[in-house]
Amino acid sequence: ITIDPVLIPLAPCGVVGPVAASATVYDALDIDLDGDGDLDRVSSIIDGADWRLRFDVDGVISEIDVPGVGAHAVNLLGTSDVGAVTPGDALLATVGGGASFVNVGFFGIDDTGCAFQFQASGGDAFIAPVGATVGNGSGVFCGGGIVGLFGWELDVDDTYFAWSAGYEEVVPGVLSYLSASDDFAEGLELDELTPADVDCPGASL
Repeated sequence: ITIDPVLIPLAPCGVVGPVAASATVYDALDIDLDGDGDLDRVSSIIDGADWRLRFDVDGVISEIDVPGVGAHAVNLLGTSDVGAVTPGDALLATVGGGASFVNVGFFGIDDTGCAFQFQASGGDAFIAPVGATVGNGSGVFCGGGIVGLFGWELDVDDTYFAWSAGYEEVVPGVLSYLSASDDFAEGLELDELTPADVDCPGASL
């Protein structure tokens, strides 16, 4: 029996069906995720209360569930260089949050074209809280394959203390603390604080 290879689905990430009729494509971007110069399609999809990200990279389709979104939405923020091991740039997307902040997650493509979410060295998803109130704030910056988290908090003397730390990808898909990257400052005035935002070239809230 001869099987036409055209009829065999290209599914290294598992067979992913079409978007269900009950689902809605909430957001979509055409971006180069794997660094080959061609645009790839990424979509955030909501079906009832369930969110997922759908990736189409050179015809390879994969999906990732996004739990814990709650009252927020999965907004696609763009791509930025966050890892020295994984080829191409990472997708940044909001993946939940609270009343005054959003959580930003990071997603990449492995060498088979399948999507994954970047993890912290402890095994949980690497999440960057971004937002501010009068008394505290936090954000994220990216550059040169490094991700940095920063924050600040109001002190008892009505000045602020601030901190930051960097993370690097030394294992595929895992962002680990960058040794000696901690930075602290105290006695800061409000106008000296870094704005609580996403400071990643190619991505923004």
